[in-house]
Amino acid sequence: MRYSELLARVHAELEARLHGKAGPPEGGEHAVTMKTTASEAGTTAVGTSASAEAAGGAAEADPHTAFGRSIASWPVFPDTVPALEYLSKHLKLTVLSNVDRASFAATQRALEGPPEAQRFAFAAVYTAEDAGAYKPDPRAREYALRRIEQELGVKREEVLVVANSVFHDVAPSRQIGLGTAWIQRQGSVIGHDEVEGSKATFRFGTLGEMAEALKREVESH
Repeated sequence: MRYSELLARVHAELEARLHGKAGPPEGGEHAVTMKTTASEAGTTAVGTSASAEAAGGAAEADPHTAFGRSIASWPVFPDTVPALEYLSKHLKLTVLSNVDRASFAATQRALEGPPEAQRFAFAAVYTAEDAGAYKPDPRAREYALRRIEQELGVKREEVLVVANSVFHDVAPSRQIGLGTAWIQRQGSVIGHDEVEGSKATFRFGTLGEMAEALKREVESH
């Protein structure tokens, strides 16, 4: 299930619970069809339900579908882009995102900038759709580690996992011996775990703080 479709499904179920109703039926408007290909070691391609396809523009008006597709308009933190610009000068930045390729495309453009005025470029982007699994499923992480070594020549012991979610990223990465940096943003609650987060190799309040720390390290040598 694509992340945008998962969000639509969750949005519908939460609304149903809020109003004391049963969740949407399995074969209803928000049902999805999973199609697995043989390529890319289990890459999963997902098709929307026939009713959504037939609805065309009408699906856009559905509040649950609209929420699922709103990923493209989610804003980034103000420190994120400048931090990534600086970090990209010293590190090979890669992404392992718990979304599908179509959903991340808009976010990637917002971060990197348009092709004609690109601020930086990720060395590689991998998604749950590519891996056929959502984090913290170890298959997602192993998929990314394998491709990073094959495509970028970076071995797993050289990888530093930088993330806000302790549950999805920091803890499972630390447990298999990867270096970790916990971005402990104030007010963040998803995947939060203070005990496990404290075991990360590095801790920063924002990605901007991490970039500043690297800058001080670089300038001191």
